[in-house]
Amino acid sequence: MQQPQARGDMAGHGPTILLVEDNAAMQTLMRSLLAEVGSVVHACDSGEAALACYERVRPDWVLMDIK
Repeated sequence: MQQPQARGDMAGHGPTILLVEDNAAMQTLMRSLLAEVGSVVHACDSGEAALACYERVRPDWVLMDIK
């Protein structure tokens, strides 16, 4: 029987997420929250940078703000 893992043991074993956020404070907060639940986070601060990162990383999810 497999024992449940503690949150800290899950780091880096969740989905790969591309975070596109131009606000530095919000990017830091989101990176921290996503990493805490085990996500591998790649962050960009512009749409142009996100397109290049997407081609390189091929994330499971893309999270971005739209204004």
